Amino acid sequence: MMIFGAFVAGAVAAVRSADSGAAGLRAGLLGGVLELLVFVVTAGTTAAWPLSRLAFFAFAAGAVLCLAPLFGLGCGRVGGWVVRTVASRWNPTASTS
Repeated sequence: MMIFGAFVAGAVAAVRSADSGAAGLRAGLLGGVLELLVFVVTAGTTAAWPLSRLAFFAFAAGAVLCLAPLFGLGCGRVGGWVVRTVASRWNPTASTS
């Protein structure tokens, strides 16, 4: 979700003449936060977890929140690059004969 969403966000930002990397970074962060919320909701209450599982979840959540924006930044820039490349090759005045 964070990769595809960041790609789309970067593409839309490039069309709107905004920074595609920043849009992808925000989309990646939002995807990472949403991923952690879905995990917590589906895993049930964390009060019954042993201490080792809580420590692992805290480490994994920190890693996800640090890496998700980086993946979003990269995919947002790729999305912006794809849109700019396709738009620069499109010529509406070319004849089709």
